[in-house]
Amino acid sequence: TFNGDTAQANALDDYEEGTFTPTAFVGTTALSVSGNTGTYTKIGNTVFFSCRLDSITKSGTGEFSIGGLPYTPLFTGNSNKYNQPTVRYTNINPGGVLVPLFSPTGSRFIFFQAITTSGALSAVTNSNLSVTCSIYGLSGFYTV
Repeated sequence: TFNGDTAQANALDDYEEGTFTPTAFVGTTALSVSGNTGTYTKIGNTVFFSCRLDSITKSGTGEFSIGGLPYTPLFTGNSNKYNQPTVRYTNINPGGVLVPLFSPTGSRFIFFQAITTSGALSAVTNSNLSVTCSIYGLSGFYTV
């Protein structure tokens, strides 16, 4: 309770901190990662997270994505429309701005590249990755 307010509706009764293991994918192929760590804090229906994936070894074909988030994002209306995470990376050539967006089918980020002046996005695929690459920081928040 806060400031003497004991109303149940105003109680902070859903707080959690923890770790998770992020995973990298190209299409449906799980990629080898030499170091992957993640932390999160869940307050009510909002999850704040940060993760790192070192030395991702490329294999397979398809879209590049990161999974293993601690909770599945909510996809009702525009619930996660404005929750743009930030990302730092190496040995990924998006040909423009690298944009991680939630997959509406599960707890993954699919990476897109903004390569035109119109702002059109196209998926980052195995052809945009070096043999090894890293996500030095992926952080943000989302609604569950």
